Amino acid sequence: SDPTLAIQATLDGPPIARLEATPFELVRALTGRRSLAQVHRLGWSVDPAPYDGLFDLWPFSVRSADLVE
Repeated sequence: SDPTLAIQATLDGPPIARLEATPFELVRALTGRRSLAQVHRLGWSVDPAPYDGLFDLWPFSVRSADLVE
């Protein structure tokens, strides 16, 4: 999905979502070490699907399968 809308919504107003994750998990998710299923299982206050594109930005991409470390 295109991350443009998620980024623009963040810049234009108050926060619209909350994500609770350890720094380790957040860095791993943003650097291609987590699948979208794993990202969706983090502590989201809203449906995480609209933010999928934020976890698939060049040069990183989300994994196709879960990775457990």
